[in-house]
Amino acid sequence: MSVTVCAIEETILFNGRSRGLSRAVWARFAGPLIPRDQVSAPHGAAWDKIRARMQKATKHNGRFIVIEGIDGAGTTTQVKRLVAELRSRNIRAIETREPTDGPVGMLLRQVLRGRLVSASGAAPSWQELGLLFAADRLDHAASEIRPQLAAGSWLISDRYDYSSVAYQSASAGEVAVIPWLRELNRHAPRPDLTVVVDVSPEVARARRLARSAEREIFDDDAFQARLAAFYRDIEQHFPDDRILHVSGDADSVFAGLLALVIALDASC
Repeated sequence: MSVTVCAIEETILFNGRSRGLSRAVWARFAGPLIPRDQVSAPHGAAWDKIRARMQKATKHNGRFIVIEGIDGAGTTTQVKRLVAELRSRNIRAIETREPTDGPVGMLLRQVLRGRLVSASGAAPSWQELGLLFAADRLDHAASEIRPQLAAGSWLISDRYDYSSVAYQSASAGEVAVIPWLRELNRHAPRPDLTVVVDVSPEVARARRLARSAEREIFDDDAFQARLAAFYRDIEQHFPDDRILHVSGDADSVFAGLLALVIALDASC
């Protein structure tokens, strides 16, 4: 029976053999593809193809997925549902978020709730917030994103640097600041997939009013409307990232989200 390179990779990964593959293991899984006289001394085009695929696959099998949207889009709910679904499929899924629970992230949460202001009594400027979010993101990358991906986890993040670009450029009132905001985050690892939950500002507002959480500094209706318009075309500001959109009620959004995530690994 023929065994494809993709099947070899899947079998190795399924059995947890990510390092130190012995020649016997190579022979066992690659045998149907490799002539018998090459098993003891692997070489040739077939072996080269298998080696290339296996080196890529065994480096790490983690995935980094980001869910974005305006306040009230339901990103937190969708992150939790996706993590639960992936775990039910025996995938090591980890929930994360920005701002993080790290030192800078906790400071930012106080700022967003209006509990921490500048010396003038006003909220920090968009430039100050841009710098703080970038610092929190560097901490996030070092303490969680890179280690979890290296360990093979699927990391599902509620917001990422897309939020910084969206919120801080909307606060500045001009797209000319976007290159600077992106430069601040040039060391942020890029996600494998980003899904934007598109929702109307009116629906998002109703959801924000219905939840018990306290009001935050970005809850202004006009501001959220600008954010919604920005998110609809956000991929033009991240041309190298894989950004897709979903919309509808909570169940429809989750169905679309799950389909996109499954499609991410549908092909080997």
